[in-house]
Amino acid sequence: MGIRLTKVRLVLDGIDLVGFHGQADMERRRGNRFRVDLIIEGDLAGSLASDSLEDTVDYGRVVSVIRDVNREKSHLLIESLAEAIARALFTRFPRISRLSLRVAKLRPPGLEDVSAAAIELVEERE
Repeated sequence: MGIRLTKVRLVLDGIDLVGFHGQADMERRRGNRFRVDLIIEGDLAGSLASDSLEDTVDYGRVVSVIRDVNREKSHLLIESLAEAIARALFTRFPRISRLSLRVAKLRPPGLEDVSAAAIELVEERE
């Protein structure tokens, strides 16, 4: 009985951010807490044998890119923030072929009984 590798995924859960995104002026002034969860698929399998960072996606750099995008611009919607993060990751990391991204605004203002409002994107490189 053989074993066949079918997929390699890099998973980053619970990237905590403070961002100035939202519809209300107060949200863009005072900020909110956000959480980003990410699953990356792509050309990562070579790292299993090589044990080399050059054969995978450096998750430290991925987190830095997400933090940079969060700081670059204030978004009215978490949808546009998520899309900006996805675009930046595809641009900076050619090994990524597909990603699943979840951006959650924690304790959204005006919804006291809601712990988070989130958007999920699944995108593939063409």
